[in-house]
Amino acid sequence: MSEKQNNQFKNSAQSYSFYWNYNDQLAIDRREKEKKGKRKLLIYGIVLTVVLVAFFALFATTFLWFMQNSNGSPEETSPQEETQVTTPSPTNPDASEPSTTPQEKPNTASVVEKIKASVVLIEVGRSDSSGSGTGFFLSDDGYIATNYHVVEGAIQIRVTLYDGTVKNAEMVGYRAEDDLAVIKIPNGKYSPLAIGNSDILMAGDVAIAVGNPGGAEGGWTTTKGIVSATNRILSVEEAAYFSEMKMLQTDAQVNPGNSGGPLCNENGEVIGIITRKMSDYEGMGYAIPITDAMRTIDAILEGRLYGFVSSVSKSRPKIGITGSEITKGERFTLGNREYTAPAPGFFVLEVSTNSGAYGKIQVGDILCSVNGVTVTNLESFKNELYKCYVGQTVTFELYRRGQKMTVQIIVGVS
Repeated sequence: MSEKQNNQFKNSAQSYSFYWNYNDQLAIDRREKEKKGKRKLLIYGIVLTVVLVAFFALFATTFLWFMQNSNGSPEETSPQEETQVTTPSPTNPDASEPSTTPQEKPNTASVVEKIKASVVLIEVGRSDSSGSGTGFFLSDDGYIATNYHVVEGAIQIRVTLYDGTVKNAEMVGYRAEDDLAVIKIPNGKYSPLAIGNSDILMAGDVAIAVGNPGGAEGGWTTTKGIVSATNRILSVEEAAYFSEMKMLQTDAQVNPGNSGGPLCNENGEVIGIITRKMSDYEGMGYAIPITDAMRTIDAILEGRLYGFVSSVSKSRPKIGITGSEITKGERFTLGNREYTAPAPGFFVLEVSTNSGAYGKIQVGDILCSVNGVTVTNLESFKNELYKCYVGQTVTFELYRRGQKMTVQIIVGVS
């Protein structure tokens, strides 16, 4: 190699030479790592910001939708606000006043005033005593519901209205076993209460009682509580009768003199007729469920209209049999033979010879239907029978020695 070429090689090698130091390389790596960390932090910040903006936008949209659907748009008027519905005034059926919207609940004070206008004080004179109780208007022409024990044995019945007017009343009819009676005062323009539905009541529902504990001095006393129970069976025993009655229980305070008065819901509708209290305990009052009571009351009113006061109004219907309930599959012996009940119902043990059932129903029959309504036990059989009126032709389905058949019986007076 010539000297010139050798010098060129040396210059070329010298131009590509480099210097490396370990600490310098660590510093370079650290700077690169810091740059990458800052880039990641920036990306995380951008992503988090986007997510938060989307979340708050969704929340705001949902909140506005909920407010518009619950309260109505602030810029639009709802159909309920544009259309005002009118209903007859409870104190004047011919007048009209705006009804409350579905979202509004009636004010308790206004409900109580409506109830009071329909409640009366009943004072009774008997041959050897006197007494008082409560009643309420069933119609605007003077028919009043109350308890039978309020007017039992009355020679004179005097009714005082909420405005202080006093009128003499006459007996329309009663059923002692149901502890229900209807009386009437002369025609006028009175304020009947709306009848509710006691079949849909639940424990905890509001209960308002208005009555006359202690007579005139405690007139139109109002107490409020709840429905404590809906199906209490109470044994009611008096000198002339014994019966088991289904009752509503309430903790709304009631006392002697409240008997016959209405137990109402928060809308002022009658849900029961107060009949007694548990004397040994506080806050245990009882009322006849209005759905059950109206069956008897309607029978009384129908009897009055058609002239059957003595038969329809004053007695329960009967068919002239005695027995007990039986369950499906239960075995029994009849005429030295053993049978199995094909269905639940009322098992006949005795048939009265002077009744409508004589010759049509036999001992050992299992009654399983009354006027097409299936009965499965003693209570349901009695309930369906007591819906009938004296003189009515009633259809019974029954099993006799395993064979199903139908009979018709005219029910009589108990």
